[in-house]
This record gives sequence, structure tokens and C-alpha cells, in this order.
Amino acid sequence: MKRNGKLNKGIAMLLLIMLTFLWGFPANAFAATSGSRPTVTTDGVEDVGETEATLYGTLEKNGGFSITEHGFCYGINSSNPEKKANLGSTDSKKQYSVTLTDLKPGTTYYYYYYAKNASGKGTGRVCSFTTDESEPETTVPSVRTTGVSDIEETSVTLEGILDENGGERVTDYGFCYGTNRRNPQTPVKLGRSSRTGDFSAEITGLKAGTTYYYYAYAKNANGKDTGKVLSFTTEEQAPVEERKQVEEPKQAEEPNPGEVPNTDEESVSTIPSVTTNLVSNDQETSVALEGISDENGGERANDRHVPNDDSAEPLKLRINGLTDGTIISQGETLTISATASGGYGQIGMQAYIEDIPYGAKSRKRN
Repeated sequence: MKRNGKLNKGIAMLLLIMLTFLWGFPANAFAATSGSRPTVTTDGVEDVGETEATLYGTLEKNGGFSITEHGFCYGINSSNPEKKANLGSTDSKKQYSVTLTDLKPGTTYYYYYYAKNASGKGTGRVCSFTTDESEPETTVPSVRTTGVSDIEETSVTLEGILDENGGERVTDYGFCYGTNRRNPQTPVKLGRSSRTGDFSAEITGLKAGTTYYYYAYAKNANGKDTGKVLSFTTEEQAPVEERKQVEEPKQAEEPNPGEVPNTDEESVSTIPSVTTNLVSNDQETSVALEGISDENGGERANDRHVPNDDSAEPLKLRINGLTDGTIISQGETLTISATASGGYGQIGMQAYIEDIPYGAKSRKRN
């Protein structure tokens, strides 16, 4: 009986030792041989821009171990996205995300979600996205003032070049000019333009012999650019010359023998032609003046005592009302009433004694 008691005590002690050993051993020491790698999925992408994108992935199972590392791998190589976005360790099975900000515009990237535990690494499928194309950078236009041409007394042509539109449509371009060097204020607007290159504008209404200053300009949504201020001087005004052009009388062409004169052509007129003769029939208070009308010049005579045709016809004019013994000499001018004869009736007129080549004297009363 004593031996059996000692045996029971030994067995009890052995069982106590074994239980103590088993209770103090780590639980995962037995699970290591039965655990697995994590199970993950690669989800979609959101908020894709020119240089950024947000990636999503889900930790489905941890494989029986704590997750020591998880995150995303991405890059431009579809078979081996080399860059890593490490999110650290976790024990939570849920969806995770990361926002990338170092991307290039207009580029296709490949990515996947991963997680690691003591058993290994689990990875999701490889997905892709393409970043947005970058918009061209816009600035103010670039314009130059190049010169002038066709300088006149009151006009000139201004010239310039639009080198760049700044990536935006040009809403206004042209020139400003004036006599103030620091601030040429008068605008010459040429409207809108989407092209670049040479442009010009003719301006008028300038002052002769005056210096003007000008520059080219262009505007778009980002602002205004101006070219260099240049100058020009208009031509001096030519002196006004008094030109009294006296047309010489045109002589009618003589028709060829047998040619019928063209009555539709405008006749050529000249001044009349007259000849003054000697005085005659001098009386106490009167004297007779005589002359011949040679030609009427092709026009009707203004004075009634000149014939209206080209015939050589005698002219007679008697001067009455003189004082007896009065001497009328050549060169004197005297306006008188006279009576004309020669088939034209009695008329009143003016006579100028200066037309008489010889002196005339009335007969003195006895």
C-alpha cells in the first residue's frame, strides 16, 4: 500500500509539471505550423489629377498572425511596380487607402495592395490608372514695336510683331501714339486675334513736321504687354505756291480740204480785235470818233457798239456836250454819255478817251 501511495504522488507531480509547462508556452507556437499568409484585395482609384491619385485596398484575412506591414506598391512598370507606400502594421481587417502626390501628368501607373505576416506576404491583383494631361501654362502676350513706313505730312503706317499669345486668345491689340513721349495715349485698336506674327495700322490726321511717339501692345486674360516706345516725324508741309496759270488762246484748227467741220466740238474763243482811227467831223461841242471792229473773238460782244460777227465793220461814236475849244488828249480817261451809229441805233454807253491814239479838239465857237 505504501508503494502505491508513493507512485500516485509521483504521477501527480509529473502531471503538475506537464500542465505548468503547457500553460506557460506561447499560444502561437502551436499555430505557426498551421497559419497562412494574409488575404488582401486591390480596390479602385479615385481623385485622379495631373500629379495625384488616391488608391484603395482591403485586408480580408490576417492569416492567423498579426500584420507586420501593409500598403501599396506602384510605378510605371506593369510587371514590377517598384515604388512603395508603406502603411505600417495593423490588426484590423478593413479597407485602407493612400493618396499619391508625386505623379507625372499624362502618365499610366500600375499598383497593387499588399500585407505581410509571419507566414509571408499577400498581394492583390495589379490595376492601373492614367493621370490627367497638364494644361499649358498661360502668361501675358509678348509683343514688339518694329517701325514705321509710308511717312507723309499727315499720315503714317505703324508696324509691330505679336511673338506669343501667352497660351490665351488675344482680346485686344494694336498701337498707342501721341506727341507725349512718356504717355502716348491715342489708341489704334485692331480687335481680337488667335494668331501671332506681323501686324500694322495706317493712321491719318497727323500734323505736318511733328514728332510722334508710339508703341505696340497686346492683351489677353492674363494681362497686357507693350513694346518699346519709338518715334517718327511727319514730313514738313510743302510751301504753298501761288500759281496763276493763264491759258493761252487756243486757235481753231483749220479743217482739211473736203472735211466737214464738226459742229459738236466746243468752239475756241479769244478776246475781240479792234482798230482805232482818226477823229473827224469836229464841232464846237462835239467830236466824232471812228474805229473798225476786226473780230469779235468768237463770243458775243459785251459792248453793244461792237459787232456780233467777225466782219470788219466801221464804228462811229460822237461825243456831245463838250465845251468849245476843249482839248481831249491821248491818255486821259473820261466817262461820258455818247451816241453810237453804224446801224445799232441810239444807245447810252461809256467811252474811254485813253483808247484814242490821237488828240481830239472841239471846234471853238466864233
